[in-house]
Amino acid sequence: MTAPTMPAQAKENTPEGAAAFVDHYIQVLNYASKTGDVTELSHLSDSSCSGCQKYIKLYRDTYAEGGSFSGGEWSPGEMKLDFGEPETYVTTTVAISESKYTDSHGVSSIEPASSARVSFGIAGDPWVVTQAGLGEPK
Repeated sequence: MTAPTMPAQAKENTPEGAAAFVDHYIQVLNYASKTGDVTELSHLSDSSCSGCQKYIKLYRDTYAEGGSFSGGEWSPGEMKLDFGEPETYVTTTVAISESKYTDSHGVSSIEPASSARVSFGIAGDPWVVTQAGLGEPK
């Protein structure tokens, strides 16, 4: 399995480009969850983004210790944008499929399917995620 390729539109500094970038970021987040490969997720995440860094650490450490995730894929819905400078905010409701976490000892736990409202702050050229969290942007 290879990391998702960023579409050309996701590189545009336009409202459509911002939405395409966040959609791509979510695909990369899903990829990191399935594989533990956080290289592209790290590249797309600003080092100051604490929400981003929590996911990077979770996936990196889980797989390094012999654990894994399956399912739990995020599927974004309609995106609400507040396009501006220096930061653009994108909010969406993601449907989250049932997920299974298996720790390094083979003990598993299952989370039922759910949904969550998530917000991203993005900035730069090229885009990077500067903020990620549950709920509406602050």
